[in-house]
Amino acid sequence: MALHFGMKFVRDADFPSVLIESDLHGVVNDVKKDEEESWASDGYLIDDIKRSLQHFEDITISFSPRGCNQVAHFLVRHALNCNIMVTWIEEVPFWLESIVKDDVVSS
Repeated sequence: MALHFGMKFVRDADFPSVLIESDLHGVVNDVKKDEEESWASDGYLIDDIKRSLQHFEDITISFSPRGCNQVAHFLVRHALNCNIMVTWIEEVPFWLESIVKDDVVSS
């Protein structure tokens, strides 16, 4: 679901080049498969994501273990306690800066 939402966001924002990392290995594999339709319970989302790929000039979707992206893990935990949609395009929120710095240093 998050990947589906993210794909819609970057398409609407008209980003020409996109790198998406997910810690859901099965979802990444399903998106990369050449099969026409997915019959899994979340197949309609996978199919919609595959159709969305055609809107980008340069897009990469890859698997990244959760431990390799602490920023994403922290944002998910934050989102669970947030009841409004919040978007940051260029600036990192002050409460996230130290986690971003730690993540950059460790990668």
